[in-house]
Amino acid sequence: MSYCLAGLHNSWKLNPEDSRAYWEASLAKAVVARMATDRLQPNRSDEAFTVGLLQDIAIGCCVEIGGPGSAGILRNENISLQQQLAHERAHVGFDHVDGGRMVGELIKLPEPYLGSVAAHHDRRQLVTSLHNDSLALAAYVASLFPHDIRQWKTCDRLELDELIRRELSAYWQGAAAFVEQVQGHFDQLVRMLSGNDHEAPSLSRLMADVSAASARETAVLVAQLCSTAAERAALANSVNEIEARRNAAEQRALHDPLTGLLNRAGFYKRAETLLAGARTAGSPVVLAFLDLNRFKTVNDTHGHACGDAVLRAVAQRLAHVTRGDEVTLSLGGDELSCCGSGYGKPNVRTS
Repeated sequence: MSYCLAGLHNSWKLNPEDSRAYWEASLAKAVVARMATDRLQPNRSDEAFTVGLLQDIAIGCCVEIGGPGSAGILRNENISLQQQLAHERAHVGFDHVDGGRMVGELIKLPEPYLGSVAAHHDRRQLVTSLHNDSLALAAYVASLFPHDIRQWKTCDRLELDELIRRELSAYWQGAAAFVEQVQGHFDQLVRMLSGNDHEAPSLSRLMADVSAASARETAVLVAQLCSTAAERAALANSVNEIEARRNAAEQRALHDPLTGLLNRAGFYKRAETLLAGARTAGSPVVLAFLDLNRFKTVNDTHGHACGDAVLRAVAQRLAHVTRGDEVTLSLGGDELSCCGSGYGKPNVRTS
């Protein structure tokens, strides 16, 4: 049957290297299916070998019709199975799963092999087709091995890891141990069918290549995430700085720089809120106007620095005696004012 599969590839006039790669991939899948079944249900292992061998029987046909693009898809480690099937349907007219059923019918492939070819990427359908959980599991494990022996797709390799860890850990410590055992049987089969003049490709090397590629992708992703986080932090800092500058500018625009009290612009802005609240509550509004008598004498006698200190001291006393919803402001020079609502008179003491 292995030779017949090679004959199919020759009839499709494939590139010899491609033909060899697809044939060896089918042999590897056959070994995988048989070895898994040997542990699960040994009396069905020969049947499992045939199921694995024939599951990708239409790959060569799809490549012949689809051309170099279809061959390249098989060697692209980042193309998922669904993307591969969609490409085959778009460029060939059918995917290798449906094509496998058609080829199987043409060569009068009996059940359950015909059903397993048509369902080899769907484990639940495999159970229905093969009527055996162990055979279905073995066939599905085989489907996770490469379609082209020169390249193992990352997603299939990762799924194989998870499947062995979850369901076959009683027999193999991990995917690496499983692949190592497959390699021994695969080497023997390739030598036997090739007359000892050809060595089997290294599945372990393919696995290592996938792991290295996955590690590179993870490193790139981590770097991108770190870069994004740094950019977001820098953006947040910029926003905070802009907000701080805006607040500082607003503070300068609405406050008297000497006393720290509201200036006229600040008073008008705050008074709008105060008056609106008073109207809603029906409360009176009281405005007190303060003028420092003989302030000019302080400036003339002790200097403007002393006068500035007096203004700041008065502002501090006003801020200390006014309540939270009252407004104090500097009108300029020695003129100050206090405004509040709801009290009948402002709560201002002078000393």
